[in-house]
Amino acid sequence: MRWFSFAIVAVVCLTVHTTLAQRLSIWGASPDVILITVVFFAMHGRKWDAVMAGWSLGLLADLASMERFGLLSLSYALVALCVQSSRDWMFRYHPLTHFSVTFVAGVVIHGMFWIYATMITASAYAQPWSSVGGPVGIALYSAACAPPVHALLLRMVRWLGLDAPRYSHARLRRIGSRSTVM
Repeated sequence: MRWFSFAIVAVVCLTVHTTLAQRLSIWGASPDVILITVVFFAMHGRKWDAVMAGWSLGLLADLASMERFGLLSLSYALVALCVQSSRDWMFRYHPLTHFSVTFVAGVVIHGMFWIYATMITASAYAQPWSSVGGPVGIALYSAACAPPVHALLLRMVRWLGLDAPRYSHARLRRIGSRSTVM
């Protein structure tokens, strides 16, 4: 991974997450641009590069938020580790994969934050996303935004120094030809 290119993407990601994503909120749910970017780097980076990318994006999110310091960086690093370790069983170019992996990661992270916030506050003061639909709404909105963001980032794979999936297990030239095996 080229870390200078990653730093540029991380700054753009954090800027979009803190400014534009809040303006695009629907019923209190806004897309988690940092989660979308972490999932992308986990799907296309090497193992420890992906974990470091998730941790550093989480660290930037920690610095920009009022949450307990280290909570977001640990969460995004764990998401990167889980996605990276299961990426060999996915079609990494398919938009449905981008949607589903981002949705599951979003439900887990934002569901855990919702439980954490409910346990910490334990009062009648409601947060804007304090209902169960909040974490699911954030995850669904993030998952809907993931395919176009991943398509944009896939155009920059060489510039970022990431692995492009080869799908060597398929070994197909063309579907429908007589000699499909190379």
